[in-house]
Amino acid sequence: MKSFADAIEAAEKVSTKKEKFAALSGIVSNQQRLVAEAMNPYRVFNVKKWEDQPERHAKIDSGISSFYALLDNLHSRKLTGDAARAAVQDTLSWYTKRTAKYLARVLRKDLDCGAQRKTFKKIYPNLKIPEFKVMLAEKMTEKYKWKFPCIAEAKYDGQRVVAFIDDDKETVTYLSRAGKPADFCNGLYILVILFIVPYFLIHRPPQRIRFFVLTLR
Repeated sequence: MKSFADAIEAAEKVSTKKEKFAALSGIVSNQQRLVAEAMNPYRVFNVKKWEDQPERHAKIDSGISSFYALLDNLHSRKLTGDAARAAVQDTLSWYTKRTAKYLARVLRKDLDCGAQRKTFKKIYPNLKIPEFKVMLAEKMTEKYKWKFPCIAEAKYDGQRVVAFIDDDKETVTYLSRAGKPADFCNGLYILVILFIVPYFLIHRPPQRIRFFVLTLR
Protein backbone atom coordinates (compact mmCIF):
# COMPACT_ATOMS: atom_id res chain seq x y z
CA MET A 1 0.00 0.00 0.00
CA LYS A 2 1.14 3.55 -0.68
CA SER A 3 0.18 7.08 0.22
CA PHE A 4 -1.75 9.35 -2.12
CA ALA A 5 1.35 11.50 -2.59
CA ASP A 6 3.48 8.44 -3.40
CA ALA A 7 1.00 7.30 -6.05
CA ILE A 8 0.62 10.66 -7.80
CA GLU A 9 4.36 11.28 -7.75
CA ALA A 10 5.02 7.81 -9.20
CA ALA A 11 2.44 8.36 -11.96
CA GLU A 12 4.16 11.61 -12.95
CA LYS A 13 7.37 9.73 -13.69
CA VAL A 14 5.94 7.19 -16.14
CA SER A 15 4.23 7.56 -19.49
CA THR A 16 2.40 4.43 -20.60
CA LYS A 17 -1.13 3.54 -19.47
CA LYS A 18 0.10 0.27 -17.98
CA GLU A 19 2.77 2.05 -15.95
CA LYS A 20 0.35 4.71 -14.71
CA PHE A 21 -2.19 2.05 -13.77
CA ALA A 22 0.44 0.30 -11.66
CA ALA A 23 1.70 3.55 -10.14
CA LEU A 24 -1.77 4.71 -9.09
CA SER A 25 -2.85 1.35 -7.69
CA GLY A 26 -2.67 0.52 -4.01
CA ILE A 27 -3.46 3.87 -2.36
CA VAL A 28 -4.27 3.30 1.31
CA SER A 29 -8.01 3.15 1.89
CA ASN A 30 -8.32 6.29 4.02
CA GLN A 31 -6.65 8.38 1.29
CA GLN A 32 -8.55 7.08 -1.73
CA ARG A 33 -11.19 9.71 -1.09
CA LEU A 34 -8.64 12.31 -2.22
CA VAL A 35 -8.96 10.93 -5.75
CA ALA A 36 -12.74 11.29 -5.66
CA GLU A 37 -12.50 14.82 -4.25
CA ALA A 38 -10.21 15.85 -7.09
CA MET A 39 -12.24 14.14 -9.82
CA ASN A 40 -15.80 14.90 -8.68
CA PRO A 41 -16.94 17.91 -10.75
CA TYR A 42 -19.73 18.67 -8.29
CA ARG A 43 -17.39 19.08 -5.33
CA VAL A 44 -15.96 22.57 -5.70
CA PHE A 45 -13.90 24.32 -3.05
CA ASN A 46 -14.43 27.97 -3.95
CA VAL A 47 -10.91 29.10 -3.16
CA LYS A 48 -8.81 30.36 -6.03
CA LYS A 49 -5.49 31.61 -4.74
CA TRP A 50 -3.38 31.09 -1.68
CA GLU A 51 0.30 31.07 -0.88
CA ASP A 52 1.61 27.81 -2.33
CA GLN A 53 4.14 27.32 0.42
CA PRO A 54 3.25 28.03 4.05
CA GLU A 55 5.92 29.60 6.21
CA ARG A 56 6.50 26.21 7.81
CA HIS A 57 5.80 22.55 7.13
CA ALA A 58 5.44 19.62 9.48
CA LYS A 59 8.21 17.06 9.66
CA ILE A 60 5.59 14.29 9.83
CA ASP A 61 2.20 14.34 8.10
CA SER A 62 -0.90 15.07 10.17
CA GLY A 63 -3.88 12.75 9.86
CA ILE A 64 -5.74 13.10 6.56
CA SER A 65 -9.03 13.78 8.37
CA SER A 66 -7.86 17.36 8.96
CA PHE A 67 -7.64 17.92 5.21
CA TYR A 68 -11.06 16.33 4.63
CA ALA A 69 -12.54 18.70 7.20
CA LEU A 70 -11.03 21.61 5.27
CA LEU A 71 -12.56 20.36 2.00
CA ASP A 72 -15.99 20.04 3.61
CA ASN A 73 -15.85 23.56 5.04
CA LEU A 74 -14.74 25.02 1.72
CA HIS A 75 -17.37 23.17 -0.28
CA SER A 76 -20.16 24.21 2.10
CA ARG A 77 -18.78 27.77 2.10
CA LYS A 78 -18.42 27.82 5.85
CA LEU A 79 -15.03 29.23 4.94
CA THR A 80 -14.82 31.92 2.25
CA GLY A 81 -12.55 34.75 1.15
CA ASP A 82 -9.55 35.55 3.34
CA ALA A 83 -10.68 33.05 5.98
CA ALA A 84 -10.67 30.27 3.37
CA ARG A 85 -7.23 31.19 2.07
CA ALA A 86 -5.83 31.36 5.59
CA ALA A 87 -7.37 27.99 6.44
CA VAL A 88 -5.86 26.39 3.34
CA GLN A 89 -2.40 27.67 4.12
CA ASP A 90 -2.68 26.71 7.76
CA THR A 91 -3.96 23.20 7.01
CA LEU A 92 -1.28 22.53 4.39
CA SER A 93 1.34 23.47 6.99
CA TRP A 94 0.29 20.39 9.02
CA TYR A 95 1.80 18.17 6.32
CA THR A 96 5.27 17.73 4.90
CA LYS A 97 6.21 19.96 2.00
CA ARG A 98 5.96 17.01 -0.40
CA THR A 99 2.52 15.88 0.77
CA ALA A 100 1.18 19.46 0.81
CA LYS A 101 2.21 19.81 -2.83
CA TYR A 102 -0.11 16.97 -3.87
CA LEU A 103 -2.93 17.94 -1.53
CA ALA A 104 -2.93 21.37 -3.18
CA ARG A 105 -3.70 19.65 -6.47
CA VAL A 106 -6.87 18.23 -4.93
CA LEU A 107 -7.94 21.77 -4.03
CA ARG A 108 -7.23 22.88 -7.60
CA LYS A 109 -9.15 19.88 -9.00
CA ASP A 110 -6.21 18.83 -11.16
CA LEU A 111 -3.98 15.93 -10.14
CA ASP A 112 -1.73 16.61 -13.15
CA CYS A 113 -0.49 13.03 -13.34
CA GLY A 114 -1.64 12.01 -16.80
CA ALA A 115 -4.65 9.98 -15.64
CA GLN A 116 -8.35 10.74 -15.98
CA ARG A 117 -11.57 9.58 -14.37
CA LYS A 118 -11.81 6.34 -16.38
CA THR A 119 -8.41 5.18 -15.18
CA PHE A 120 -9.20 5.82 -11.54
CA LYS A 121 -12.61 4.14 -11.85
CA LYS A 122 -10.92 1.00 -13.17
CA ILE A 123 -8.45 0.99 -10.30
CA TYR A 124 -10.96 1.94 -7.59
CA PRO A 125 -14.39 0.82 -8.84
CA ASN A 126 -16.05 1.51 -5.49
CA LEU A 127 -15.11 5.19 -5.50
CA LYS A 128 -18.04 7.46 -6.23
CA ILE A 129 -16.78 9.70 -9.03
CA PRO A 130 -19.78 10.99 -11.02
CA GLU A 131 -19.29 11.51 -14.72
CA PHE A 132 -19.80 15.04 -15.98
CA LYS A 133 -21.96 14.80 -19.10
CA VAL A 134 -22.95 17.58 -21.45
CA MET A 135 -25.04 17.54 -24.61
CA LEU A 136 -22.78 17.27 -27.65
CA ALA A 137 -23.36 17.79 -31.33
CA GLU A 138 -23.95 14.64 -33.36
CA LYS A 139 -22.11 14.08 -36.61
CA MET A 140 -24.41 14.25 -39.62
CA THR A 141 -23.77 12.35 -42.84
CA GLU A 142 -25.75 11.90 -46.03
CA LYS A 143 -27.34 8.80 -44.46
CA TYR A 144 -28.46 10.72 -41.39
CA LYS A 145 -32.06 9.91 -40.51
CA TRP A 146 -34.01 13.05 -39.73
CA LYS A 147 -36.63 12.98 -37.00
CA PHE A 148 -39.23 15.72 -37.26
CA PRO A 149 -40.05 18.08 -35.75
CA CYS A 150 -36.51 19.22 -35.06
CA ILE A 151 -34.50 22.37 -34.39
CA ALA A 152 -31.17 23.04 -36.05
CA GLU A 153 -28.55 25.73 -35.64
CA ALA A 154 -25.02 26.38 -36.83
CA LYS A 155 -22.25 24.86 -34.72
CA TYR A 156 -19.81 27.54 -33.67
CA ASP A 157 -16.23 27.04 -32.61
CA GLY A 158 -15.82 27.89 -28.97
CA GLN A 159 -15.46 26.56 -25.46
CA ARG A 160 -18.32 24.84 -23.67
CA VAL A 161 -19.01 26.21 -20.20
CA VAL A 162 -21.74 25.02 -17.85
CA ALA A 163 -22.96 27.51 -15.26
CA PHE A 164 -24.36 26.13 -11.99
CA ILE A 165 -26.59 28.55 -10.10
CA ASP A 166 -27.08 28.31 -6.35
CA ASP A 167 -30.19 30.37 -5.68
CA ASP A 168 -29.82 30.29 -1.91
CA LYS A 169 -26.30 31.69 -1.89
CA GLU A 170 -26.64 33.70 -5.11
CA THR A 171 -23.45 32.23 -6.48
CA VAL A 172 -22.51 30.86 -9.87
CA THR A 173 -19.95 28.10 -10.47
CA TYR A 174 -18.57 27.61 -13.98
CA LEU A 175 -17.31 24.23 -15.17
CA SER A 176 -15.67 23.28 -18.43
CA ARG A 177 -16.84 20.43 -20.64
CA ALA A 178 -14.47 18.15 -18.72
CA GLY A 179 -15.99 19.19 -15.41
CA LYS A 180 -13.01 21.29 -14.34
CA PRO A 181 -13.40 24.79 -12.85
CA ALA A 182 -13.62 27.43 -15.62
CA ASP A 183 -12.38 30.29 -13.48
CA PHE A 184 -11.81 32.55 -16.48
CA CYS A 185 -15.58 33.01 -16.61
CA ASN A 186 -15.91 34.30 -13.07
CA GLY A 187 -18.01 37.46 -13.07
CA LEU A 188 -19.23 37.03 -16.64
CA TYR A 189 -22.99 37.19 -17.12
CA ILE A 190 -23.53 37.26 -13.36
CA LEU A 191 -26.52 39.60 -13.59
CA VAL A 192 -28.04 37.64 -16.45
CA ILE A 193 -27.63 34.29 -14.73
CA LEU A 194 -28.76 35.26 -11.25
CA PHE A 195 -31.62 37.56 -12.10
CA ILE A 196 -32.80 37.48 -15.71
CA VAL A 197 -32.70 33.72 -16.29
CA PRO A 198 -34.57 32.88 -13.03
CA TYR A 199 -37.21 35.44 -14.06
CA PHE A 200 -37.98 33.42 -17.19
CA LEU A 201 -37.97 30.20 -15.18
CA ILE A 202 -40.36 31.53 -12.57
CA HIS A 203 -43.21 29.27 -13.67
CA ARG A 204 -41.12 26.15 -13.32
CA PRO A 205 -41.00 24.13 -10.09
CA PRO A 206 -38.60 25.74 -7.60
CA GLN A 207 -35.22 24.10 -7.39
CA ARG A 208 -32.13 24.97 -5.45
CA ILE A 209 -29.61 24.63 -8.25
CA ARG A 210 -30.18 25.40 -11.90
CA PHE A 211 -27.72 25.15 -14.75
CA PHE A 212 -27.44 26.01 -18.38
CA VAL A 213 -24.79 26.00 -21.06
CA LEU A 214 -22.81 28.90 -22.44
CA THR A 215 -20.79 28.65 -25.62
CA LEU A 216 -18.05 31.27 -25.59
CA ARG A 217 -17.13 32.31 -29.10
